[in-house]
Amino acid sequence: MIQNKLFSIDILEKHDTGLRAQLSILPDAEILKGHFPGQPVLPGVCQLQIIKEILEMNLGKKLMMFHSPMVKFLTMMAPPHVHQIHCSIQCSRNEAGELQVSATLLQDELIFLKFKGAFKIIE
Repeated sequence: MIQNKLFSIDILEKHDTGLRAQLSILPDAEILKGHFPGQPVLPGVCQLQIIKEILEMNLGKKLMMFHSPMVKFLTMMAPPHVHQIHCSIQCSRNEAGELQVSATLLQDELIFLKFKGAFKIIE
C-alpha cells in the first residue's frame, strides 16, 4: 500500500459510473529519493497502484489486475513540479463479476497515464 507513503487522497467523489479523486503527491516519499536522485520521477507501476488503491478503498475489497490491454504513459510525472493530480476512473462489472476499468491520471489538461484493464476481486 502506497497511500500516505507516496500520495494522499484530498477529495474522493463517487458518481454513477466511477470515481474522481484529487490526490497530493508526497514530495518526501522514499521511492522518489531513489527514482531518480536529484530528478524524481513517479514510477509507472506506482501510478497503476494509485488507481488500484482508489478502487480498493471505494469497494472495501482487495483487487488483482489481471488484464491490461492499454497502458499509456504519456507524460513523465516529475515531483516536485507535480504537486496535485486528478484521477478519473470509470468502471463496470462484467457477467463474471470482474471490474472493467478505464482510468486517467492528469493535472489540468496534462495527461500522465491512460489505462484500460480489468481487476478481479480477491476473496
